[in-house]
Amino acid sequence: MLKHSWEILQDLGVEAVGLLWFKRIFEVAPDLRQLFHLKREQDIYQSRAVKSHGVKVFSTLGLAVAGVEDMESLVPMLQSIAVRHHVNKGLTWEHFDIFGQALLDTLEARLDDAFTDHVKDVWLAFFELVKNAMLEAATSLT
Repeated sequence: MLKHSWEILQDLGVEAVGLLWFKRIFEVAPDLRQLFHLKREQDIYQSRAVKSHGVKVFSTLGLAVAGVEDMESLVPMLQSIAVRHHVNKGLTWEHFDIFGQALLDTLEARLDDAFTDHVKDVWLAFFELVKNAMLEAATSLT
C-alpha cells in the first residue's frame, strides 16, 4: 500500500507534490514561513527555494518509502538528516505534526479514490516512524 500509493504520487512529479505539500503547510500554519526563511518572498509558490526544498523533502521521502523494509538502514539515514538539517532550525513535535497532516492532506487530494482508510493508516504509521526517528536524533543533541 505504501509503495503503491507512492508510485501514484511520483507520477505527478516530485516538484509538484512538494509544492502542494508546502501550500498546505502554509495554509494551516502561515507562521512557518519564517522557519523556512520565506517571510520576504512575494509569491512563495513560485520561489525556487520552496520548489527546491519540496523536491529534497519528497525525494528523501521516496528513499524512506523504498527503504521501509530495511529499518537498520532507514533509521540512521533519517537521523542523519535530522542532525544535518533540522537540529538548529527549531523544529518541534508540533511542526512535525503539521508536516504529517499536510502530507496526509496532499495524499488525499492527489490519490483521490485510492486514498482509502487503510492507505491513510499505513501512511500515518509510516510518518510516525519517520518523525520519531528524526526527532529522537534531534533531541539527543540538544
